[in-house]
Amino acid sequence: MNEENKNSNEGNILKFEDLFAEELKIKKVVEEPEQNKSRYGFSILYYILIMFIVASIIQILFISDEDNIHYYTKDEVVLSDLINDTYGLALIETETYNEDLASQYDGYVNEVGVYGSYTMLYNINNNYIINDYTTDQSAYIVVGDDVVFDIISGSLAYWSTSDMEKVTIHIYDDATILSDILAPSIDLVSYERLILDAIIEDTDGIALIDKNLYDNYYASYANEISVTDYNETYYVIYHRDNTEVSNMGYLALYQIFTGETLLFQNGDEINIYTYTDQLTISTGELLDMPAYYLNSFGWDFTGFISGLINFLIYLLIFPVLIILLKPSLSYDFGELKVESKSKILATIVTGYVFLIFANLISATFASGLSFLFDQPVEVSINQLTIEQTLNSNGAIFMVLSAVVLGPIVEELVFRKAIFGLIKKPYIALVVSSFVFGAIHLLSEASLVDALINGVSYIIMGFVFGLIYIRTKKNIFYPIAVHMISNLISIVAILFI
Repeated sequence: MNEENKNSNEGNILKFEDLFAEELKIKKVVEEPEQNKSRYGFSILYYILIMFIVASIIQILFISDEDNIHYYTKDEVVLSDLINDTYGLALIETETYNEDLASQYDGYVNEVGVYGSYTMLYNINNNYIINDYTTDQSAYIVVGDDVVFDIISGSLAYWSTSDMEKVTIHIYDDATILSDILAPSIDLVSYERLILDAIIEDTDGIALIDKNLYDNYYASYANEISVTDYNETYYVIYHRDNTEVSNMGYLALYQIFTGETLLFQNGDEINIYTYTDQLTISTGELLDMPAYYLNSFGWDFTGFISGLINFLIYLLIFPVLIILLKPSLSYDFGELKVESKSKILATIVTGYVFLIFANLISATFASGLSFLFDQPVEVSINQLTIEQTLNSNGAIFMVLSAVVLGPIVEELVFRKAIFGLIKKPYIALVVSSFVFGAIHLLSEASLVDALINGVSYIIMGFVFGLIYIRTKKNIFYPIAVHMISNLISIVAILFI
């Protein structure tokens, strides 16, 4: 009987560690998963596959429908070029600018004044122009009608004799504007000049140019290109080393410009440079000519389609990453659940404040690089695309991508996956920061532009990485800070 009671009592004895069993259960919702590098590797590969290959296929599918494409008018191209030329000016017909373009480019350009039927505009970042129209000769600040006259007459070629920043005027209609208000001595960035400069660099390039324009304003190019008659109105211009074109008659040239002939006899593809209001040929018999666009602003998807494509790409990536990284995400979420809400909030707010200070530092770095390379800080192509889409009927897709899907996908790839593959956290921090910066700058026009604009993205990636490290690699913290940062930026674009 005593033995029975003893066994019974032993069964009822409450062990010391049992007092904390429930607490341990709560604190350790799930065990930390073993590092499975293959999951991280597949996540990165899948991201690359969708972003660079599948995305291209999606774009090709949408391109097939003309309704999805917006062809930029020459005025829009001129203004887009001005946005990317801090020290440039532009001349746009006043009626066209006020009715169609002023609201679209508000925040990027300002008016110098109205001259004849044209409005002169300048890049809002041009620190040589002030609004009160008074002249400071010591600083060579461009202001008022008297200085504008110097620009138009061609007597003022540089904003500053010390900085030697050249004055360039972006225009599109040489025949009208040059004869009315501009002297040919001024440095012009026009379609004709873009075409001529392109032909100089492209052995397989060919173009038509109005005879009057060429003879009056561009005859100086005769030493750099070859010119031959096409008809009474146009010259054919081509590279000096292209002997095939020099031996062609009218019929052979006609077949090139109508698209019947696509290759030279040596097998090289013929690159046709041209322009009209819609950046495609529409002159007389030259209909449906294959166009070689002058720059990245020749055409683009409509705002709705651009936002939709961006959304679809992230939508394809998002669920697969969640599945691949589910063990790690479950662990991070379990750790988050046992933290107090006040601590979570404080960590996120601290991270965002740190990001603000980092942005100030990145702006200083960008200014330093700008000075070093003598290249002004300009709006990045990535930023410009986002802002234009937000001001279109595709805004809802861009908001969902930028505020929800984008931050989740990017943090899972650039923080969770890269840190998972690289054992040493601070090496992973450097790698992830530079890759994060590079992925946002693939569309930049030059390496210098990418370097200057890339500083902000690299430092931003660095901050997200530090937050990830400091929160014991809990991915939900950098995701939250990333979301808040993008949300505030979008609100500023839309409402401020």
